[in-house]
Amino acid sequence: MTLPPQPEVLLRPDRCLLPDGSAWRGQAVLVGADGLIAHVGDPAAVPPVAPGASRVEYDLPGSTLLPGLIDLHLVVLHAGPVGSAPTLVERILRAQRLLDRMIGRGITTVRDTASQHSTALELRALAADGTLRSPSLAVAGSPIGATGRGGAMYGSQEITGADEARRAARLQVRRGVDLLSVAVTNGLAGGGLVNGPAGWQELRLDEVEAVVAEARAAGRAVSANALGLDGIRTAVSAGVDTIEHASELDRRTADLMAERGVTMVPTLTVAHSFVEHGPELGLSPRLVERARRLLDGNQAAVRIAREAGVTIAAGTDSHGEDTVIEEIGHLAAAGLSNREAVLAATTAAGAVLTGDRAAGKVAVGHRGDLLVVDGEVPHDLGALRRPRLVLKNGRVMVDQAAPVMAVAS
Repeated sequence: MTLPPQPEVLLRPDRCLLPDGSAWRGQAVLVGADGLIAHVGDPAAVPPVAPGASRVEYDLPGSTLLPGLIDLHLVVLHAGPVGSAPTLVERILRAQRLLDRMIGRGITTVRDTASQHSTALELRALAADGTLRSPSLAVAGSPIGATGRGGAMYGSQEITGADEARRAARLQVRRGVDLLSVAVTNGLAGGGLVNGPAGWQELRLDEVEAVVAEARAAGRAVSANALGLDGIRTAVSAGVDTIEHASELDRRTADLMAERGVTMVPTLTVAHSFVEHGPELGLSPRLVERARRLLDGNQAAVRIAREAGVTIAAGTDSHGEDTVIEEIGHLAAAGLSNREAVLAATTAAGAVLTGDRAAGKVAVGHRGDLLVVDGEVPHDLGALRRPRLVLKNGRVMVDQAAPVMAVAS
């Protein structure tokens, strides 16, 4: 599908949230026809319409403009409730509805951390060319996990030893993934059922190091699912970029994460969902209680990481209707300031993404992924539920604020 040419978009909000979380008032933001931000600042200094281009302009009183939101941890083709076995077609239809809902709420980028099918790569292409109404997708492909262990229940590429880990990583890169994912420990509803307590380490240090080495050679980042402390330490020591979940984080390991620049993605949303809606999701009372303990650990980990200076970014691992907007609220409740919680889903999350995915900042040269909401963010997090305008790559996806002017060069 070839998208029609898009106009420049000039926005004049009351407030503009900058990369450090501060807000400017009375500034203008221009997104060029190429989808990149061309101006942030004085409205009087906005450049004229480019030759051959057109421009739409929006006056947005009472609003805050911020980067489009980012969810760093989602399984787009998730199987649904525990124990269910939907067909691939059912998964695709569910994913289509999910992605449409997300872009409608101002979520413009999603990092898919465990796609069991090449279909996720195909969805990425359809989202990029406009065929699929969706956030931009960064896809990890099948997670790399230990043979016969918990990760295998999520469709991982099973390995035993460093050589097989290297081979698995190279195959994933050849398939065109944006990042690599490793299942360093088991999880709540997978390996936790059959292979020891939740968070039990499954991959060895040399296996994770082999994946990281191949990822670096190919210019890819590595995401590590790690609940238990031993697994977290192993992943950090191996050089991964992000730790997902981190339910048993301690201060010593948090200090090491801060020293090495490892970002934590605590995924509070899924833990809340399991505790509050466990039976609806197919969880047994035993697993709901286990989820409650993990949620307590996740919340404590957020506080420990913050005190240690670890960058915290937002991801949901959502199994239902909740989105990264809920994650922002959970992060604030767990100990982040409102400003820090919003940055976790914008600037901090954008810094995790690699390649040409320059999302997460309202800054010249960055991708024109923008969200305009009614109200004052970050003071009022409820304003995130009131989108007026959503832009993805400079193209208007949601418009509840009719333009005041259209200009041609």
